[in-house]
Amino acid sequence: MPSGDSICLIPIGKKANKDDDPYCFLAYLNVPRIGTPNRLEEAYAFDAREAIREKAIGRKVDYVTEYMAGSKKAVCVKVEGECLASLLVSLSLAKVNERRANTAEGGLHEQLLAIQEEVSTKGKGVWNTNADLSANHTRQVTYFGEGDYSATRILAESDQEARPLGGILEHVFGTTLVAAYVMRLKTQVKMNLVHLYTPRDTEQAIYDEGKAFIEKMLLHKSVGIKLTRVDDNNGNLVGRLHFPQGDIAAELLKKGLAKLSTPKDSEFDADYFRELK
Repeated sequence: MPSGDSICLIPIGKKANKDDDPYCFLAYLNVPRIGTPNRLEEAYAFDAREAIREKAIGRKVDYVTEYMAGSKKAVCVKVEGECLASLLVSLSLAKVNERRANTAEGGLHEQLLAIQEEVSTKGKGVWNTNADLSANHTRQVTYFGEGDYSATRILAESDQEARPLGGILEHVFGTTLVAAYVMRLKTQVKMNLVHLYTPRDTEQAIYDEGKAFIEKMLLHKSVGIKLTRVDDNNGNLVGRLHFPQGDIAAELLKKGLAKLSTPKDSEFDADYFRELK
């Protein structure tokens, strides 16, 4: 779930076409845009994504393609019978687009317009006109690579917490390199998984399998982040990724998708190293 209206649908079942582009959009909606290193975040964008993420991620859903937006599907997605587009509009976290040509009478578009007519007069969410309130619902995120991003400072701040920091896994670069949003620090960090590596002569298929495994398990899901050090070679943070069912490093090792790297300092994170070993 890159944003409030963009969703990744993974086909299941023997008849599923797994060659289809899994990314599609919720039909008929104009949802505030999530920020990137090159684009400021819009008010209520994170609220919208969180509403959908909490409702749908990792869940079995039903969907119908309403129309095509270029090469992307615009879909109606339901989780246990509840329409995600209707949810966003009812929470005042999205606006409904104008009628498209050949839109079916009495269909989803009309249903969304009826919900919007009811909630828009209350002045909440995307209908709010109070600049201060909108500012309170706009994340100011620091991204890795920006001038005010400091891995050393982030590590020092994380050391003040005994427990893993709450976060969301935002991107998977490879089997042992990810980007995650740390909630408390309002920072997106670039992080190597501690004690793991993939040999340079590893076959591309195994690299791809490891990356796909992490994406399937954790992408855009809530994770615990425990930072341990800053890599002297590339400046990336190094740490662990925890999720409710366990530790992603242990899972990668079990599947043979990564290898254990012996630390130069035998005392560095020694207990965790022994667990993985």
